[in-house]
Amino acid sequence: MNRIILLSFLFAAAALGATDAPPVEPMDDSFSPLLFIGVLIVLFLIAVSIMVGVIAAVGTAIVVGLGIISSSAFIGLFRRRFSSGLRALHYQLCAVAALPAGIAVLWLASHLFNLHLQHRDIFIVGATAGVIAGLLLAFAFDRLVGIAYRRFAPPAIPNATGNA
Repeated sequence: MNRIILLSFLFAAAALGATDAPPVEPMDDSFSPLLFIGVLIVLFLIAVSIMVGVIAAVGTAIVVGLGIISSSAFIGLFRRRFSSGLRALHYQLCAVAALPAGIAVLWLASHLFNLHLQHRDIFIVGATAGVIAGLLLAFAFDRLVGIAYRRFAPPAIPNATGNA
């Protein structure tokens, strides 16, 4: 019991001492070197983290781009047709380009129509919808190019043996 009373007297004395301190004048513009060094350290750490983030984003983009190009080249070599590799490249580029667009469209729609979606759901559903839309767009463009090629391409000239 004595400890509690002594502790309460200590807290009361500290509180009274804090109220007796003179107020800080607003015109007191003293320079604090420790605060300045702390602010410089925080700004340096922010700059370093931004640079690391940019380097990681560029590295990720390079790895994804090389993966798309190498898988398209592998498909072209495996099927022994340049057009198959080019078509695979086209499909993959459309899917990758439409992925962030799908996320952005779903995020905008959730804000405009007051849909209560979590960020995780917006990313997953938006990315899936974007990839599917990109593949459908690539398929439609592929079919349109095929139709235009068959319609406007000059007919093959037979060679001397009569084979086309």
